[in-house]
Amino acid sequence: MAKSLITTIFVLLLMLSFARLVSAQTFGGTLCDPLCASGCTCNNTFSSLANKVITFLLTISVPIVSIMVLYGGFEMMTAGGEPEKFSKGRKTILYAAIGFL
Repeated sequence: MAKSLITTIFVLLLMLSFARLVSAQTFGGTLCDPLCASGCTCNNTFSSLANKVITFLLTISVPIVSIMVLYGGFEMMTAGGEPEKFSKGRKTILYAAIGFL
């Protein structure tokens, strides 16, 4: 049940983050560069592309890490004295932090 809920939340977050990137056509009817946030006049350099990729990755990764930390904490709180469940929750939080870094 919990894994299906996490999967559903993950899919919804992905759909919401991609909705912003889909609108590439402007009102004038011309097709602009989808990586350019300021319309058709854009500075196409490597650093601007790298900034946009990093911003996109942070937009997706922060909610995912937050959900995984909450899930790991939930596993630790509901362990009920079982060391296997507690260590599973701790590993979930650790792997989420390592993956974010």
